[in-house]
Amino acid sequence: MTANHAFDNQIVKRVAKDQTNPYGIVDAKNIPVDKPCLVVIGGERTITRKDANYYASMMNQLLGAYGIDDVGIYSAYYDYTNTNRNTERSHLFRIAQARIKDQHKDITSAHDYDYIYDLYKSIVLPRIVKPNGERFSTDKAIKNMQNAILFTHCHGAMVVRTFQSFAVMDLEKYGYDKLEINQIMKSLLVIQHAPVAPLHHSLFNTISFMSASDTRMNFHNKMSEYIIEHSEDLPPSYFTAGNFFVAYYLTYQMIEEHNIIGIVPNKEQDMLTPDGAIIMAAERNTIINAINSVRNGNLAPLTPKELIKPANKTDAVKPDFEELKRNGDFFMYIMRNDLRVQNPQQSR
Repeated sequence: MTANHAFDNQIVKRVAKDQTNPYGIVDAKNIPVDKPCLVVIGGERTITRKDANYYASMMNQLLGAYGIDDVGIYSAYYDYTNTNRNTERSHLFRIAQARIKDQHKDITSAHDYDYIYDLYKSIVLPRIVKPNGERFSTDKAIKNMQNAILFTHCHGAMVVRTFQSFAVMDLEKYGYDKLEINQIMKSLLVIQHAPVAPLHHSLFNTISFMSASDTRMNFHNKMSEYIIEHSEDLPPSYFTAGNFFVAYYLTYQMIEEHNIIGIVPNKEQDMLTPDGAIIMAAERNTIINAINSVRNGNLAPLTPKELIKPANKTDAVKPDFEELKRNGDFFMYIMRNDLRVQNPQQSR
């Protein structure tokens, strides 16, 4: 790995539509590290500028609904033709479950992740290493990371999970110590919609939103299996383990459960179930509150409770964090009791 920050034309920036830019995007030559920005990393079928613009346009509408027009919106697309990335994701889950000692080296040495490194060196590397190959001061690296808010959908979560391994290895390589590495990594907020990547043991500050009825949701652990089997018993909930918000159904059409529906406050709200409206409002608020916090120069990361609080007094749906946490805690209590009955040997 090097400190070369050259772009490979896999990231677009949202701009005003005009005769020169009729679709409202341009190829991003760089992402300034000293200015707040929102970077979207989409699903596995995001392989063209048009695909990337779908996400950028959505986020542009969302920020516009809250009067935010001074934050750069960037969106990535992938440099591959085979959109079936199941093998990569399976490999990542195996590594996460095994807690392999040198898992970062195991991931970063894989050829299949070259396209991810190309994105990493455009989005994260410039925030921790100067173009001349020198490290930043700890405070500067922390601020650089805070200035970027990553929003992922589906496969994008796997991409960012792999960013972690690249970042840890580079932080070590360029002389940051363990305490600095932990502080810098936790300074990057990642907001995930319907992630298909491990949720636990995240090194970035990661918060996720999902549907229990999403057929692509499987985190290959006992908790995930139980939620899938008992999804109809799941009210809108927050789970501390994994830092995620989930409900039984988000939309009235099951085929939409994996998609991003209703994140813009004045669009697609009729497609959301009452439970879905709560989860999507929490996700929407997280994006807006996080961006406003960075714009205001706040250094301390917001808690999940602070992130999902109403971003606007006029918002119709106002998620109640304490209620969501109670629901999640109670579901966990029932789950643990059921698993204990099913596997009495493990409870001894």
